[in-house]
Amino acid sequence: PPCPLLQAQAILHQAARAGAPFVACADHLGEIAHYDWRADGPDGPGYYRNAAAPESSDPREASLCVLREAAAAGAEFVRCAEPAGEVRGYDFGDGPDGVGYYRRADAPLADGREYSRMVLQRASAAGALFVACPEEVMQLPGYDFRVGGEEGTGYYRRDDAAPPHPPPEPAGGRWMAARAPAAATDGYDDFMASMRELGALG
Repeated sequence: PPCPLLQAQAILHQAARAGAPFVACADHLGEIAHYDWRADGPDGPGYYRNAAAPESSDPREASLCVLREAAAAGAEFVRCAEPAGEVRGYDFGDGPDGVGYYRRADAPLADGREYSRMVLQRASAAGALFVACPEEVMQLPGYDFRVGGEEGTGYYRRDDAAPPHPPPEPAGGRWMAARAPAAATDGYDDFMASMRELGALG
């Protein structure tokens, strides 16, 4: 008979290749690129796709990743032309703001810690030197959390941290077609400007 552990790992890797935003799994079965196993995630124990992971080549899975981020931030409505799948606390339909996902009255409260995790993952992938954060929400490779550092409380990039890498281009070149090519510093500068607008940086 086939080994249950090997079967479970094969299913996990198949879901990861498709870019699934979350794969339920009660136990940690090993490391999977671009995923973090968490016992305390918003959808229960399992593998959560890192927010800094390359965009999925599957449009449905890419949409679910965006919807997950919007739900963590507490968005009331997320425009979406067609259903991408179930999103906890949201219903898909045609309403006053158009077609998309509408937050239900019984939806869980916005999860600031989960949203902070996603912002930190993206900021570290962009090579941010500092990301303001009032409390330590996760271990971030290449960063140290400091209270009252030179820039304030938050995550500081270590001098020995690996340099950031631009996201790889998915099959078909869709990433490059969707975003105009820019120098690495332009992308970083744009990212930092958007982080300042959101209040994540001083």
